[in-house]
Amino acid sequence: MADCCWCRSRRRPCGHRDLVVQKELVWRDTHGTDSISLSVLHLFSAMTKESSDMGIRGTFAKRIGQAIVTIFIALSIDFVFFHLLPGDPVTFLSRNPNVGEAVQDRIIAEFGLDQPLHIQYFLFLGNFLTGNLGVSFHFQDNSGYAMPIQDLIGGRLANTLVLILPATIVSIATGIWIGKRAAWKRGQKTDFAALLLSLVTYSIPSFWLSMFLIMIFSVNLGLFPLTPWNPGLSPSDPIGFLADLFAHLMLPYGVLWFALIGVFALIMRNALLDVLSEDYMLTAK
Repeated sequence: MADCCWCRSRRRPCGHRDLVVQKELVWRDTHGTDSISLSVLHLFSAMTKESSDMGIRGTFAKRIGQAIVTIFIALSIDFVFFHLLPGDPVTFLSRNPNVGEAVQDRIIAEFGLDQPLHIQYFLFLGNFLTGNLGVSFHFQDNSGYAMPIQDLIGGRLANTLVLILPATIVSIATGIWIGKRAAWKRGQKTDFAALLLSLVTYSIPSFWLSMFLIMIFSVNLGLFPLTPWNPGLSPSDPIGFLADLFAHLMLPYGVLWFALIGVFALIMRNALLDVLSEDYMLTAK
């Protein structure tokens, strides 16, 4: 029998169809097969599907609300914690040799450091919501003013994405494959090996693994460069440029991939085990 439209659109085993078929058989035995009775049954099935859709939307909205509340609580704790520490931002600015007096006055006025505490709190939340993350007391722009944090992040965001995105995508794909194999072979040697590998990759500190790989592949074998990547020092031809970039990225890619596969494998294994224990999966078996 073909899957119902609701389950086919979601690419999932048709537990909804099996439930409808079971209810239809019970209904026919109890109320007969006249058109009115079947119409009532189909209406009930449609209402069941609609309530399930509303449940999914409600869960999604609940998760978003929880995330917003969590961010708000974290920001509030951050604000209170730093104001409980000894000293104050104004004193810190006055003792910082990298920040001149004119820059100090500008920072104090911009972030309301001379205002009451509750005013500073609302300014703090407003600056976060508008993307104003503060300024750096170490880096300065051409005018001598402390450089905004968002400018520092933006200048380094491209290289970060080049490093993080491919490594994360490959880690997710590898972790899903390992977790799927472990769930289907639950309690067997494959499951044990997958769990052991996941725990090892999750537990090894990434900084230690980075130094270990540098010692082996860069210092001893000389396969990868030790210096950071500098576009100005790369070959001018496209192939040489990409080869130099690839050589600098291989070790960071390897460390990130190794550190993340265990997390995604465990998540996939546990999620798949929950699905395999659902009623519609047990019925399909």
